[in-house]
Amino acid sequence: MEKFVISPDDCLILKAFKDSKSLREAAVRLGCDPAGLARRVQVISSTYGFLQKVNNRWQVTARGLDLVAWTEVSILTQKKIFSAKSSLRIATTMWFSEQVLVPNLSVLSKHLTGKTSFTLSVPSQKFEMSLLDGSVDFVLVCHPPENPEIEHKQVATEKWVIICPASWRSGIHHKNEKNIDELKLRPFIRHQDINQDIFLPK
Repeated sequence: MEKFVISPDDCLILKAFKDSKSLREAAVRLGCDPAGLARRVQVISSTYGFLQKVNNRWQVTARGLDLVAWTEVSILTQKKIFSAKSSLRIATTMWFSEQVLVPNLSVLSKHLTGKTSFTLSVPSQKFEMSLLDGSVDFVLVCHPPENPEIEHKQVATEKWVIICPASWRSGIHHKNEKNIDELKLRPFIRHQDINQDIFLPK
């Protein structure tokens, strides 16, 4: 693994000297012992040439100032990263979005503790493709994925209904598996969000 040529702590020392008028003031900024800081400054100066003594006072060299500028940008970048919100992209069906997710957005926001923004979408392509190509982070659907590369977990028991012509309803007295088998309605078992007009037109 690649490492910094000069440690981040040494970069902060250079920044402290740029912002201070003396070694003692730099030590106060860094919250360290002036004697220990003086020893470290000697190493930075002799090894890298980022500090030099001018009129018995340590000053940051031109190369050192370039490193200080990088350090200041790095500090600001870290602050932006810590203050930024993460993003969660959720894909699901239009029905699930309207019936479950949208009515519970406040609960979802509470669980995300305000540090994560989220988007809901209904992909134009297959859900599995959206996961595999990285265009979404999570998919909420009513069936497990077929692709073995996708890990999945069932978080709720699926609800099923029987869709059949009105003339058949009198024969169904109990909603259990035995009655369904007896009536041989297996081909007519579909998920509850099926469009009945398409499945059984008129």
